[in-house]
Amino acid sequence: MDTIQIKLSVFDGGDLTNNEIDNLRSFINHIKSPNGYNYCDFLDTRKGGDIGVKISYPRYFKNSNVFLIRDNKQVLEVNEHFCRKLSDHHLLKNSYIYLERIDIPFTYYKNEKHNFHSYLNIFMMLGEVYNKRKANGIQKAYSDLLTKKYETITYADSKTKSSYNSKVTVYNQYENIKTKTADEDELKYYLDQFGDLKDRIRIESSKRIRRKYFSNKEFSKFDILSEYLDSAKKEIFTNLLNFEIIDEVYEEKKELLIKSLKEEKALGNFNYEVAFLKYNGYVHDYEVLRRAFKIFIENDKTRESAITKMRKILNDYSERENIIIIDVYSKLKEIKNSIDSFYTIK
Repeated sequence: MDTIQIKLSVFDGGDLTNNEIDNLRSFINHIKSPNGYNYCDFLDTRKGGDIGVKISYPRYFKNSNVFLIRDNKQVLEVNEHFCRKLSDHHLLKNSYIYLERIDIPFTYYKNEKHNFHSYLNIFMMLGEVYNKRKANGIQKAYSDLLTKKYETITYADSKTKSSYNSKVTVYNQYENIKTKTADEDELKYYLDQFGDLKDRIRIESSKRIRRKYFSNKEFSKFDILSEYLDSAKKEIFTNLLNFEIIDEVYEEKKELLIKSLKEEKALGNFNYEVAFLKYNGYVHDYEVLRRAFKIFIENDKTRESAITKMRKILNDYSERENIIIIDVYSKLKEIKNSIDSFYTIK
């Protein structure tokens, strides 16, 4: 769990006064966990006496989203504490709670050799799947302008990102925290306390929620993680890590590569390295090339020699660019298994 967005229905139809808004803003922003951490943010006011609030589950425990929520008991603890605090405020103790958005992140640990950008081919393969599943959606990559290294990837079900109903964001958590942390000593503290931070790839499922309101008491006992964890996984496994579609994409890439190689060979002076550089948009994974060569080259010895030569070219490319290209399929499986086992429901 990361954050949720809720609407608190303070009045039934009447607007809040400026003094009441200031009072509520101060109260929400100063709700502290038992450890003394602020974990709520007053977002906005709505017509009819409603206010928007964001609750951060990690901040409740460690004052930072670096902390990883791992089970539903931690989530329930935060909900119960938040509702107890609402009961202390005369305007909020009888308010209705509407759940508007929920973010459930999963953490995948890369190895030290690779950086976030190394997973470019994995992200592109996920984009191919998402495009097949959500033709009206978008797949966006955000990179550092100078280094041209990718730092965040977004898959959303709407062309207008702010209008999404569901989206999945994949990002480099260390770079994300580094961007938000101006104090170098604070960043060093996070690295000292969370030694795995630099190895984290965050895969965050965000979903807009439409359901009946909760009373304060009902929300305090509402097990959000148990309620929405399976649907978050389903979103990712259906629209991104869908291996039935991934296999289709591999076959399509194979056919495109075979067609292009035949056209290239017909021009004469065929060179495998030149062909790879020219058509590497098809080769998100060595496996695509291996399948293509199995059909493109009929002679067994010639095929074996070509595959050996191309594997060396791909290995050299992977080492030089630090881009995963040999074991993309197995990395996709690894990420899926990591997501499937990340949380514990007790």
